[in-house]
Amino acid sequence: MMNPLRSVLITPNVCGADGISSLSRQIVRALPEPLVVLSLHDADGMQVGATMVRGAGGSRSRLLTLAARLTAQCDRDTIAICAHVHLAPVTRLVAWRAATVVYVLCGVEAWVPLRPAERWALESGELIAISTRTRSPV
Repeated sequence: MMNPLRSVLITPNVCGADGISSLSRQIVRALPEPLVVLSLHDADGMQVGATMVRGAGGSRSRLLTLAARLTAQCDRDTIAICAHVHLAPVTRLVAWRAATVVYVLCGVEAWVPLRPAERWALESGELIAISTRTRSPV
């Protein structure tokens, strides 16, 4: 087996001009290496600094496949960060090998009723929210 990953970031975007992408790039800079970024919308092979992005090009099934393959590289010292509540179930999949899981709640996506899979995933880790309003519906 390869050396285990120290960090995994799962995000909708990391290379875009939107707020989630900007936040994701900041998270990448703060995480310990070795690090993998799984991105739903970015293309595979893009880079954020020295970090290679494993992108799914918008395909949820490809993102799930990438996440499933990644679990073998995680261990109890791996931290998995989820940058969007809709990707929480994918993050829980990555973290099934006892990794620490942190879910970042950014705003409006957490203000609406969550789907059962999202609620299930959020039971497994730590929540970080940008405000008490964002955290309260969860």
